[in-house]
Amino acid sequence: MVNQNVVGSLKNQHHNGINPTTEDTNMEEKELDYVSQKVIEVLREKFPNDQGYVQDKINRLALMDNKFEAFSWALNQLDSDNLFSLFEKLGLDRKGHSFYNHLFKCL
Repeated sequence: MVNQNVVGSLKNQHHNGINPTTEDTNMEEKELDYVSQKVIEVLREKFPNDQGYVQDKINRLALMDNKFEAFSWALNQLDSDNLFSLFEKLGLDRKGHSFYNHLFKCL
């Protein structure tokens, strides 16, 4: 579970125009659930020179309660290339894409 004090602190720093330190953001990334960490791995591989974009996604995923919420978010937000890269990292068959989508829309 993400330390809510860290997330709240980062939100306050961001809204106050203060950029969180690298140490703070790394701590937050380490606190992400397994699925969220894999999403970030995919994004870092796809966007190696866009740390701001990746950090925005770390902040977004840190607000999610669990890996199921993170997976549902990934199903709806990642493009097909990134989504299939995520499936590979999670050991999921890409042929199950339609099933996963349907299942998570029903939940």
